[in-house]
Amino acid sequence: MLYITQNLSIMFIGQSFTYANLCGIINKETIYVKFIIGGSGGYTLKKQESYAQNRMVGQKLAQIRRQQGISQLAAAEALGTTQSNISQFEHGKRRISSSVVIQLCRIYNASPSEIFGTAGLPSDIPPGLADGLLRELAETSGSSELSFAADAYIYIAAYRMLRTLYETNPHNSSELFSLSSEDALKATEEFLREEPMRAAAALEPSERSSIELPVEKAQELRNFIACCEEIIRGNKRCII
Repeated sequence: MLYITQNLSIMFIGQSFTYANLCGIINKETIYVKFIIGGSGGYTLKKQESYAQNRMVGQKLAQIRRQQGISQLAAAEALGTTQSNISQFEHGKRRISSSVVIQLCRIYNASPSEIFGTAGLPSDIPPGLADGLLRELAETSGSSELSFAADAYIYIAAYRMLRTLYETNPHNSSELFSLSSEDALKATEEFLREEPMRAAAALEPSERSSIELPVEKAQELRNFIACCEEIIRGNKRCII
C-alpha cells in the first residue's frame, strides 16, 4: 500500500521504488494512493533482497529437516502441502511466509531462532512493534477497509487506556470528553471485543487468503506472540 503521510512524504510498505504515476483519493483521513510503479532501480533491489532472504531461510530449513531425518514428502504431509512446494521453499524458488516458517519449525522440532538467530528475543520487544505488525498484516489483504479497521482498533485501545489514566488525576477536566466515563467504558469494551470478528467477516475470500507476513517478519511475529502471551499470564517484562 502506497500512502502519503501528513508531512507529505511518500511511503510504500514492503517495497521501494524510483518513481510512480499517482492517482490519489481521500479515504478515512488518510490519502491512499493507487499507483503504477515505473522504473526498476529500487523495486528490483527490494525484490533481490526478498529473494536472498527466502533462499537463506529455505537453505536453513532444508538443513534442519535433514538433520531430523525427515523427508520432503513427510514434511509436506505434515504441513498439508505438496513435496514440490517444500522443494521450492528450500531452494528459494517459492515465497515462504512467516507462518509457514513457524509451522515447519514445529514439524522439525526446531526453534525459529535456529533460522533467524537469537537477536530480538521476547525480552527485547521494542515499543511500536505491535501496531507495526498489525498494520502491515492488514495491508497485505489489499483491503483499505481492513487497514482502516486496524488503525481504528489501535486508536480505541489507546483511547481507553489514555482516558482511564487521565481521569485518575482529579485535577484533569472531564470536559475534554464528549462521552461519559460509563458510556465510553461500555462502548470501547464492546468495540474491542467485536471489531476483530466484524472486520474479518467483511473480507472477501481472496483478501483473506492473502493475509500473511513476509518471511523476514517471522522472528518478530513469534517474539510478539510470545510476549503477548506472557503479558496475559501476568508477566509484562518483555516490553522495553
